Amino acid sequence: MTYTNLPGIIGERFFAVLDLSKNEYIDLREFVHGFFKVYYSNLETKIKLSFDVFDFDRDGYITKEDVRLILSHIPIVNTVEGKLNAEGAFTRDGGGMQVYLDRVQTQEEISLLIREVFGEKKRINYEDYVKINQEMSSEMFLSILTLLQNNLPCSVNYYRYKNNYEKYVGEENGTSKDGKEEEPVTYKTIASPRLMSKLSPINQFTNNTGINVNPLS
Repeated sequence: MTYTNLPGIIGERFFAVLDLSKNEYIDLREFVHGFFKVYYSNLETKIKLSFDVFDFDRDGYITKEDVRLILSHIPIVNTVEGKLNAEGAFTRDGGGMQVYLDRVQTQEEISLLIREVFGEKKRINYEDYVKINQEMSSEMFLSILTLLQNNLPCSVNYYRYKNNYEKYVGEENGTSKDGKEEEPVTYKTIASPRLMSKLSPINQFTNNTGINVNPLS
């Protein structure tokens, strides 16, 4: 948990996703497998990884409360100017009231996202999740993936392993096992994150990529 440098329950969920054998330990193969998913896999694999983070009971569905709980633990953008004391230190100089208001606004945005993507459904399956992130809005996917890529320690050793990705994860690129060329890869895209502005990973992603995002009011 300390190694991943992830906040609270996000670290617990990432550990659970890596623990493929479900024995509460992560061996070397599971460790490499998981980190390659984060850094080197295709879009479909990354989307499935983020879905698994939300899927607490591993039943193939995620509920509104699953989404609310995970997104509530994603770091947010604080609008306090100058030096900011630790969140929870409600002092005038530390900007405690503004931090509180930032959190309130974040919860309002999370509620908006849940209403938009779930509609009348009480839970969504993986196919629903893919469609939402590719066609509606991609906060659920981007908040998890960007947080993982920014927080997980990725040393030069992972880049050395990159050429052996298929050995550890079982994904191949360009040729099949018999040496024959496969059909050209069709690149897929995701929707712009248009429903939330307060999540720090989303804000960082949009700033780095130059995307102009205008959350709905």
